[in-house]
Amino acid sequence: MITIQAGNKTFELFGSIKELPIIRHKRMQHFLLQESGIGATVADFDNHLSKTVSLLQSQNYDEATNELTNLRYSFFSTLSELDFRSMAFACFINKIDDQPCDDISSEGLANTVKVMSDTSLTVEELESHWEVVKKKLIPNSEPISPDGSEMTLSTLTT
Repeated sequence: MITIQAGNKTFELFGSIKELPIIRHKRMQHFLLQESGIGATVADFDNHLSKTVSLLQSQNYDEATNELTNLRYSFFSTLSELDFRSMAFACFINKIDDQPCDDISSEGLANTVKVMSDTSLTVEELESHWEVVKKKLIPNSEPISPDGSEMTLSTLTT
């Protein structure tokens, strides 16, 4: 386990991505994908708009249509004040002050993010902790089967 002290709260994170329950892992991957592909900032919105214009100018209408869809999702995410990185980070939090963080619904994770924010955890500190999580936890990711053993090609084909 990784322990983070912020304000008067103690956050206990899973020690390895392999420790994440399957659904929690899927939620974390979902938020990371959203962050990398769609984003939720004005800069992300501008990037999608710029890419759409470029695609339209090159008459690549199918990709422009897809990019417009991404722009819409980015716009919605920005207006909804979604922070995909914080939500992904919240998926790694196992306990706060020894209380389990079992609610991994969007609302539950948003509450976990609010607790982090209420402790005066800054964006800089979150980024620092996020880098530690990425270095320690995410590179250790290997496909695992439901029984916890590592999957190999032979286990996938049997």
